[in-house]
Amino acid sequence: MTDQDRTWMTETKQGNLAEISAGDLARREGVSQNVRSIGAMLVQDHSALDGKLGETARQVGVELPSQADQEQLHEADELRRSSGRQFDRDWIGAMVKAHRTAIDGTQREIANGSNPQVVALAKAAAPNLRKHLDMLQKAEGS
Repeated sequence: MTDQDRTWMTETKQGNLAEISAGDLARREGVSQNVRSIGAMLVQDHSALDGKLGETARQVGVELPSQADQEQLHEADELRRSSGRQFDRDWIGAMVKAHRTAIDGTQREIANGSNPQVVALAKAAAPNLRKHLDMLQKAEGS
């Protein structure tokens, strides 16, 4: 295990927690059906990834955080203050940014990671992250 592997696992755990929370918020507060649907998909997909991440962390002996990072928590607070169509726009913008960050980190892990289990998990996560970003960008343009 290298710092790269540990960093990716930590950031992915924090990202999963943030995305699951944001997805739940979108299901409750989203005005458009599209935002509510994407929110539900994020909850489902990031929960599944989080389960696999937790299993891998136990196998390789990495302790994962139990909450999102401070920036993610601040972003969540900002989203909770928004409502209506503005919420939808703010939420989509935040999720686009978060998924770009997640994809960048995942690509770094695939290219530079040393633990085969962690690299395999990053490779498995990449297509869903890209799918999420594509859907979010389409929603952003509509």
